[in-house]
Amino acid sequence: MYGIKCVKPMSLQTVTYKKKYRKSALKVSWTGDLRGSGYEAKKCNRWWFTFNDHECTNPNKIDAQFYSSISQNLHVGPRVVQGICHGLPKGNIKVDFRIGKCMTGQALGNGYTGWASTSMLLIEEVNAIKGN
Repeated sequence: MYGIKCVKPMSLQTVTYKKKYRKSALKVSWTGDLRGSGYEAKKCNRWWFTFNDHECTNPNKIDAQFYSSISQNLHVGPRVVQGICHGLPKGNIKVDFRIGKCMTGQALGNGYTGWASTSMLLIEEVNAIKGN
């Protein structure tokens, strides 16, 4: 497989995870090759997680952006996009790994996810212990 090309915002992988405890948090991690390319400079792609169709707000969004200021095919990998999300309810949680336009306003580039290698999505329920 030579990767998934993004020419419009899209879901890359969706998993339903059964969260066992009300006070726990979910730790998510995606590991694999990320690549940006395009025939024009100043393009940007963003990879992010949603939980039940919403981005995490506690403590913050879980995402990564790749901006290219030059016109070329840039291989960037392997990369990890990971974080912890607090405040999710107990029960089935739809976890979605997505790609699309950056939040900074640049035009959407040709973002590729995965390239002749293995990609991995991990979801883990963890204790929701926060610092003081």
